[in-house]
Amino acid sequence: MMGSDETIADGLSRLHATLQKNYRVETVYKNAIARKLLVGRHGLRSATLLQELRVNNSIVDMVLLNGVCDAFEIKTEFDSPDKLRKQLDDYYRAFTRVTVVCDELKASQYLDHLADSPAGLMVYTRKGTLRLVREPQVHTAGLNVETMMAVLRQAEYMDVVHSTLGPQPEQPNTLRYRHYLSLAETIAPTHYAELMEQRLKARRPRETDALGNPQVAPIISSFLRVNPTQSQYQNIVDWLNEGGHNDVLSVPTRQAVRTARHQGTGARDQSLGGGTSDH
Repeated sequence: MMGSDETIADGLSRLHATLQKNYRVETVYKNAIARKLLVGRHGLRSATLLQELRVNNSIVDMVLLNGVCDAFEIKTEFDSPDKLRKQLDDYYRAFTRVTVVCDELKASQYLDHLADSPAGLMVYTRKGTLRLVREPQVHTAGLNVETMMAVLRQAEYMDVVHSTLGPQPEQPNTLRYRHYLSLAETIAPTHYAELMEQRLKARRPRETDALGNPQVAPIISSFLRVNPTQSQYQNIVDWLNEGGHNDVLSVPTRQAVRTARHQGTGARDQSLGGGTSDH
C-alpha cells in the first residue's frame, strides 16, 4: 500500500527494492544491466542498449553496443539452463560476443554448462551489483548473413547493401527481400556483422536524458522498450509524481502509457517479426 504522502515513483522504487531482494525476475536483471552498464559505465551518449531481438529461433534478452557489441542472455534463479546451448548457437549466428547473466548462487552451475563455450559469464549479486566471472571470447565461426539480415529492419538491411554494393533498382514487395539477401550473401559474414552493428547502434532512444532521471530507474528497461516521445515522457513523469491518494492509473496516464507502449511494440514487431522469449 502507498502512503498518502508517497508518490507513485516512491512506490515503484520500494517495489523494485523488494523484488531485488526477494523475487528477482527477469525485469530486475534488465534494470540492473540498463542502470549499471548503459547509464553507469558506458554513458547514454555513446552506447545503445536494445532488448528482445529475434535471432534465428531464439530471442536475445539485451544487446549493448559501444565500440564492441555484447549480447546478453539472462538466466534468473527461476530459469533452467536446458535450452542454453541452443540459444547460444542461435546468438552466435548474429553476434560474436555473448555473455550469460545469472544469479551469483548459480555461477558454478552455469560455468559447467559453458565449459566448452566461448560465452562469458556475469553474475547478479545479492547486493544488486553485476560482476564479470568470465570474459566472453570473440567467436565468428557461426556468423550467418541471412540471420544477421533478419535482425535488421527493412530500411537498415537495404542501407547495408546500398552503402557497400551501390544503389539498387526498385524491387516489388514480393521480391525485395530475396533480392537484398542474394546481394548480402556476397559480403563476408564478419564484415556484415560490423555493418549490422553500426545500424543497431544507430537505434538511439528518443529521450536519452530521461534515462538519467532517478524516478525512471525502477522502470528503466520498460522505458527503453517503450521508447516514448518527449510528450509521452512528460506524461509518464507526471504520473510518477502523482501522490498515493490519486488513482495510480488515471485515465490520461493510462492513455499516455498505452499509446507509448503501442508505438514501441509496433517498432519492435517490425524488427522482431513477433515471437516470445524462449527461456
